[in-house]
Amino acid sequence: MPRLIWIIAGAGFVLWSLFAWLGYAVLGWAGDFTARNAGHLTASAELADWLAWAAGVIGAAGGTLIVIVWLFGSAVIAVMAFGISRLVQHRNPSRAPRYRVLPPGQ
Repeated sequence: MPRLIWIIAGAGFVLWSLFAWLGYAVLGWAGDFTARNAGHLTASAELADWLAWAAGVIGAAGGTLIVIVWLFGSAVIAVMAFGISRLVQHRNPSRAPRYRVLPPGQ
């Protein structure tokens, strides 16, 4: 049973990583699109410059935030899998190692 739990946790980690990668890609694409087309998105040249700058800052900060959230989510997945596998092991004593107490001198 613990092996199944870790397999499910691995699949969850893969899905979480794909979700984070997708968010990072969309954020990068949106930032690049906004920076390239800032002049077309507004009539004011000053606002276009500010928009291009803001897109770059949000893209960089957002990318860092996505990596931090990904690390936190990965840690949560690992801790949950560890905790559940420990609970399952303790509830199934038949699979626990058995020790035999030997009398003194043997």
